[in-house]
Amino acid sequence: MPHDLLAAPFLGRYLLLRPGSPEGVQLPRGYFDQLAQATAAGGSYLPWLAGRARRP
Repeated sequence: MPHDLLAAPFLGRYLLLRPGSPEGVQLPRGYFDQLAQATAAGGSYLPWLAGRARRP
């Protein structure tokens, strides 16, 4: 199944990316850590994620 969003560390920064889009959003380290923990726990929804994903 393809992913709608990807979060990844890159050159000391943490990025939120949409596959196929040339743009991304830089995440604070704490948000990246929350995503990693939510994924490990089964994918809990994080309230701040929708707002970050919509930013140009």
